[in-house]
Amino acid sequence: MKRKLVIMLLGAGLSLGSVGCQRPAETPQSTPAGTPWKGKTHLVASAARANFPRMITWLYNGLYNEFPHREFTGEILFTGSGYAIEMINIIEGRAQLAVVTPSATAHMALHGVGLFSKPYPNLRGLFKIGQHDPMTLAVPVSLGVKSFDEVIQKKIPIKIAVGFQDGDDTTGFFFKALMEAYGSSIEELRSWGGDVIEVSTSTPGMAKILAGEADSIFHEAMVIASPRWKEVNDKTPMRVLSIPEDVIQKLGQFGFRKFDKVLKKGTYPGLLEDVTTVDYSDWIVIGDASIPDDVAYKIAKVAVETIPAWVSQAPPGSLHTEESGELGNLVPNPKTMWKDLGAPLHPGAERYYKEMGLMP
Repeated sequence: MKRKLVIMLLGAGLSLGSVGCQRPAETPQSTPAGTPWKGKTHLVASAARANFPRMITWLYNGLYNEFPHREFTGEILFTGSGYAIEMINIIEGRAQLAVVTPSATAHMALHGVGLFSKPYPNLRGLFKIGQHDPMTLAVPVSLGVKSFDEVIQKKIPIKIAVGFQDGDDTTGFFFKALMEAYGSSIEELRSWGGDVIEVSTSTPGMAKILAGEADSIFHEAMVIASPRWKEVNDKTPMRVLSIPEDVIQKLGQFGFRKFDKVLKKGTYPGLLEDVTTVDYSDWIVIGDASIPDDVAYKIAKVAVETIPAWVSQAPPGSLHTEESGELGNLVPNPKTMWKDLGAPLHPGAERYYKEMGLMP
């Protein structure tokens, strides 16, 4: 503190010595105290929680090495979402990048449907980290139904664990859209004594079932492959329900699509027959169209060429190949990292993928 005071007094003395007709010498401008230093290329990424900030940190580490020394800097907005908020942060100029799941979140923002009241055509895809993550729609076996349509037609008062109905959460909106695709609504479900139990992910959703606060579930995060799911079924046998093609087609307007594999009878608890369902796979990196082509090129380059660094962060055996068909997180595949992003591919990223022979 004394040293700081001496420096301040010395500065004041020098200033007083220059008072008079003589113009003070100009000093170089410096960054004011407390102002973050920014490189020539500075990116702000909106990322939610868990793996999303980790993805951006991995990306930033790689990007730092693609620019001259200290020319790249980056920030992460930790939002706790992963859904509409991430897109809004790009739309409103708070961020240039965002990580969302699934691609339908970006699709809705691009087209102004679902969670978004107007389109934002300037969204661009950059890359994805792949998953095999089917949505799980399941009810107790004791209900005696084999389809969700029966639940609606018989007005069975299920208490179903779903995502938050807050205008942000894509999983929560997914259930709302699902009910409407079946010709019903959450309001109708409540009118016959049912209810939605809002939870952030499937883990607390399954905990709600175990606690008796919910009896059914519609959620993501590889529900049926979770050890907790076996615990649920040991207590209350569950039936995973198929979602019919006509319902999946109606959900397509929001960017949701069919899970590309049939869940085979008996492979997981609750699969009492082969099940067809909807997809919730992939962690998508979306950018604004204003990102310069050379920067987007570098982003794609880092995503592809530092895959080993990403894989090394995962617990041994926790990542699967696309070809395995296993549910869970996947080893990134450069030949598919650019596909199904929910928004048009950024031309800078596209140039990299084409130069490397990764896309036609």
